[in-house]
Amino acid sequence: MPRGQRLGLVALAVVVAAAAFVIVRPSSEKESKDSASTKAATGSKGGAAAAAKPQQITLKDHAPQGGVQKVRVAKGERVRFTVTGDKPDKIHLHGYDIEQELSPGKPATFSFPAEVDGAFEIESHEAEHLGKPALIGRLFVAPSS
Repeated sequence: MPRGQRLGLVALAVVVAAAAFVIVRPSSEKESKDSASTKAATGSKGGAAAAAKPQQITLKDHAPQGGVQKVRVAKGERVRFTVTGDKPDKIHLHGYDIEQELSPGKPATFSFPAEVDGAFEIESHEAEHLGKPALIGRLFVAPSS
């Protein structure tokens, strides 16, 4: 798929995700309960610097084990995930435009503040070069409340 089409699909996915979030956004009472549940599940204590345990994405032959993975954080929280693999690769997080190299025994580690909300694709460049599905994960950054 040409890069322009891919970027168009990413933009469309972000718009759809934002619209879905606005449509199904919980009421204030439910929101408080959901927020507490999310904080408990991620280990967040409510501050912008709060951080959850890093999520692990494992690649075998450039494919994500267990399917395309989801990394979820709220805007202002710290995004933390690690990609390991059995072959050298370049992992690209779209939207934030961060790229990390990985090799067997040397994971690609991502850690940064979630400053932009939306849905962002995490891709294997080597899978793409080999004609395989490049998508290994999606980062979902929810707007802060």
